[in-house]
Amino acid sequence: MLDRCSNPRNVSYSHYGKRGVQVCDEWKEWGIFKKWAIDNGWKANAGLSLDRIDVDGNYEPDNCRWTDAKTQSNNKRKSIRVVYGDKRISLYDWARIKGISLEEAKGMFSSNILENPPQLLEEKDDNVEKKKITKISDGMKIGYLTVLRPNGKDRYGHVVYLCRCVCGREKNVLVSNLRNGSVKSCGCMRKQLISKARTKHGDSIKSSPYYRLYRVWDDMIHQRRIESYEERELIPVCKDWSVWASFKEWSLANGYSKDKKLTRISYRKGYEPDNCVWRSEGEYVLHKF
Repeated sequence: MLDRCSNPRNVSYSHYGKRGVQVCDEWKEWGIFKKWAIDNGWKANAGLSLDRIDVDGNYEPDNCRWTDAKTQSNNKRKSIRVVYGDKRISLYDWARIKGISLEEAKGMFSSNILENPPQLLEEKDDNVEKKKITKISDGMKIGYLTVLRPNGKDRYGHVVYLCRCVCGREKNVLVSNLRNGSVKSCGCMRKQLISKARTKHGDSIKSSPYYRLYRVWDDMIHQRRIESYEERELIPVCKDWSVWASFKEWSLANGYSKDKKLTRISYRKGYEPDNCVWRSEGEYVLHKF
């Protein structure tokens, strides 16, 4: 764990330390990590592995658990997840519940609905340095970091600099990572980029006049995509409506107002323009079964 996050020569470093994944300070002490591990389910010869719940987060108590190999294999960065009842599970597990193949399951969703958080991070960020830096100096700003001073070497003899992130946290960063731009924050930047990508249109913030409509759409996509009726049937969302702008345009042209609710006419069909209406409280809708 420590080596893959701090040693550039480690074969797994590019997937951990180079991405900004760090080990919290307290876990760098063996005694503290050992106590946490024993108190949180580790058992000798049980075949358990240390798994990060948020695969983009750090190794720290609130983000780690002990799991078996199967659970961990379904919790990778590129794993596709869907909402089943009140839980998020891998598409692979959902396909097993439904008794269908993984490819069949993928075909039931549009690419915009399938969740793959790393894709959000491909959005361009104008605040991040684009070119490799040849010289590091005190006060230099690299991404979200401000270089404070040289701070010796790590245990492998690599030069490190003490840097301060915009969030206020200070951390040591390898000079090589500062030069090539692979580390741009203390680890908080990834969450900020995801937030930025999700709020690009501005309607997901409370001050937007379309905030309530956006929440209806978000609930339809993320919370009601798979709903646990007795038959455990899938409630599909048409491909057009998997895009917020398309759903917003249809709603404004088809009677949406803040006092109305989105209702499906036929419970046998999914969310699509020909099967949905905006209705007021007390307004009767003839449902088809």
